[in-house]
Amino acid sequence: MSFRILLLSLLVLASAASARAAEPPTLAGHWEGAVTRLGSVQIVRIDFREEGERLTGTAEVPALGLSGLPLEQIRYEPPALRFKFIYGEPAITVDAEREEMTGIIEAWEPDVRIHLKREMAPPPAFREEEAAFRNGDVSLAGTLLRPLTPGPHPAVVLVHGSAQGGRSDPRYRSEAALFARHGIASLIYDKRTGSDSATFDDLAGDAAAAVRFLLGREGIDPRKIGLAGYSQGGWLAPMAAAKTDGVAFLILVNAPAVSVEEQEIQRVGATLAAEGASEEDVLRAVAYTKKVFDAAYRGGSWEELAAATEKAKSAPWAGTVQLAESPEDVEGWRRQRFDPAPVLRKTTMPVLAVFGESDTVVPPAGNVEPLRKLLAEAGNRDVTVKVFPRAHHGIEQYGELRQGSWSWPTGYWVWGRRAPGYEETLIGWVQERTEK
Repeated sequence: MSFRILLLSLLVLASAASARAAEPPTLAGHWEGAVTRLGSVQIVRIDFREEGERLTGTAEVPALGLSGLPLEQIRYEPPALRFKFIYGEPAITVDAEREEMTGIIEAWEPDVRIHLKREMAPPPAFREEEAAFRNGDVSLAGTLLRPLTPGPHPAVVLVHGSAQGGRSDPRYRSEAALFARHGIASLIYDKRTGSDSATFDDLAGDAAAAVRFLLGREGIDPRKIGLAGYSQGGWLAPMAAAKTDGVAFLILVNAPAVSVEEQEIQRVGATLAAEGASEEDVLRAVAYTKKVFDAAYRGGSWEELAAATEKAKSAPWAGTVQLAESPEDVEGWRRQRFDPAPVLRKTTMPVLAVFGESDTVVPPAGNVEPLRKLLAEAGNRDVTVKVFPRAHHGIEQYGELRQGSWSWPTGYWVWGRRAPGYEETLIGWVQERTEK
């Protein structure tokens, strides 16, 4: 090789190396670490993906039982990185050489620190497949999460609450993943298009269709299929079980055991009481809520309700009640009129009912005993009820300042978390009833 050719080759290599050095370091991959506040640690895992020129990411917070939480507004201008997630918007510096990132979330006082390191991604704990099924003329789509162990497996259909998220909701997906990691297949599905105008009977029919879909799947034990209803889904799951043969068990998480009207009255009263509202304000808010249902169910005057609504808008409790600002709002309540008593009085399969002690949406004080009574009337002898201390509607304990002052080690920040024992309760209960 001549000296001129050698020199040209070296120049080309140097140019290529320089171009590579100029490229911004990739974030794609798995990162693990924690957020910390005054010495208290909360484990966080983040996965970044490059989709063309777009950077996307999801977070996992094991203590909250959450995975697949989308990162929002990701901006990466090396070494600066910013995104929004469950704890706010950290200002991060990426150390590409050491593959670590550190940052501060200044919106907290005292601030929150975040530190992540690139790690090898863990192997998959389950596999996923698309699911498609029908309820009459309605097409439904979902995801079936299957354990990696040999089947046939028990399975559970997750019935979501009133939110619109469906299988994209990180809480439902995380719950489904929990079951799949422990040998229980799980099906999550999207709500039907136009679910705001659907009746409870429509939505329960969708859940029943999901059960029928599982009954025909290879690798699913048809004798061990259950329904797990969350919040509003706790009304729907027993209805769905009554619509199809083959439901072996029910899990009801913060499920009302009273009518829609009574649950809304309970919610308004419990929420205002927890916020420290006066007894007079609680009574006025409840009275307004009853007036809404009078118009929806008992022929009450829309004109009188409209006048009450205008007056309520300036009340201190206006943000807690659901103001009826149009006849369509009243129609929405009319469409969702429901009392679970007739269904629960006929529910004889095993039932696990889980409540949060501090839940103001479905207060256990107004629902545990009605549930026990109705299931007893059904002759149901396999009923387990558990109320988790300090847990709210998501069976989550909120963060708090321990001892009321920053005085380490006795006074410290306690991060929010899933109620201790919740996951073990769900998995253990299902395994007891499906391993025979």
